[in-house]
Formats: sequence, C-alpha cells, structure tokens
Amino acid sequence: MRSLASYQLQHLLPLLAEDRIAAGERLADSHLSQGNHCWLQYGHIASPENTTQVSQIGDSWGYPDPVPSDWLAETELMLYKLPEEH
Repeated sequence: MRSLASYQLQHLLPLLAEDRIAAGERLADSHLSQGNHCWLQYGHIASPENTTQVSQIGDSWGYPDPVPSDWLAETELMLYKLPEEH
C-alpha cells in the first residue's frame, strides 16, 4: 500500500477491515490464512524454523501467496485485511 497514490487508497479503505490474531497462534492455521491479504498494524511475528523473513509493521502477506507455515504470532497481532474478492 505504500506505493499506492492517495486516490487509489481512497477506493480501498472501505474494503479493509481490522482483525486480530491471538498470541501463540500459527498464522497458517488462523481464520485469516485463506482468501485474505493482510497488513500488519502492530504485534510481532516469529519464524521458529527461520525459513522466511518475518513481517514488520506495515508489511503484507497472504492471497495470492500462501502464508509461511512456520509464522507464529509471538504477541497479539492487529492487522488490516482485504478479502480475496476485492
């Protein structure tokens, strides 16, 4: 979203929803793992197997790419989600 112009963001804002993932939950097992593209608002994601670079605040993941299987919510995560149909 950092690369989008403000007029493009205005069209996306009504489609975004906030959601949470509880601390200790594997992101691949979460209710958000399928069909959503997510942006990290706050919290910390761990990669216990060190197979992928962990997202930082503002980074995104998800649709159309799979969520890394070892990503774990080290703290409660607050994120924005955009459903696949948008």
